[in-house]
Amino acid sequence: MPLINFVSFSFNTYVNLPKKKDPNGDDEADDRGRPRRQNYNPPNGLKLKIPPFRGSSSLEEYLEWIQKVEKVFEWYEYSEERKCKVAALEFTDYALLWWENLKIQRRRDGEEEITTWATMKRVMKKRFVPDYYKQELYIRLQTL
Repeated sequence: MPLINFVSFSFNTYVNLPKKKDPNGDDEADDRGRPRRQNYNPPNGLKLKIPPFRGSSSLEEYLEWIQKVEKVFEWYEYSEERKCKVAALEFTDYALLWWENLKIQRRRDGEEEITTWATMKRVMKKRFVPDYYKQELYIRLQTL
């Protein structure tokens, strides 16, 4: 046993120090006193991944992405705030540029930061769903 480990062991045994506690209630903190990251074990061991969103001009890409993301969020039961953060992690290409610029613009204009999935979906819909789409769906419905 190296001398440092022996001294640490002896000191802790002699003084009878309790294990470090994490403020979040974890059994132990790491060596620096930070809480250990909890590993999330998904139900039935199944791991679902959110697909990347490029933000192309394809309406179908956007609608399909939203459906897939909703299914993943339903499976994991994320909070609204976490949903927003997790979804933003999968933005690439134009979607990533758009998102970063939107955050900067909102900060500059003194608007609230987007922190919920519902708000994020609303601004995404405004950007990635063309105005004529709703009217087009209504016309299709009428012709059925």
